[in-house]
Amino acid sequence: MNRTIRFGFWGTGSIACNVAQDFALVPGAELRAVASRNRDNAQVFATRFGAPTVHDNLDGLLRD
Repeated sequence: MNRTIRFGFWGTGSIACNVAQDFALVPGAELRAVASRNRDNAQVFATRFGAPTVHDNLDGLLRD
C-alpha cells in the first residue's frame, strides 16, 4: 500500500532546510506546510521546498 505522510514545519532554519531537502529521497513523505514568525521567511522556504501552505504562527500550522 502506498501511503503519503504529510509534514508541517515550524521554523525555517538550517536543520529544517536539511530535513526538507531529504524529503525528496523518502517515498511517501510530503512537506505540506511551513510556519515561521516571519511570514516572508516561511514563504521563501515554502517556495524552495515546494510546500503549498504558509503560516505566520504556530496555531495556523497546527490547525492545518
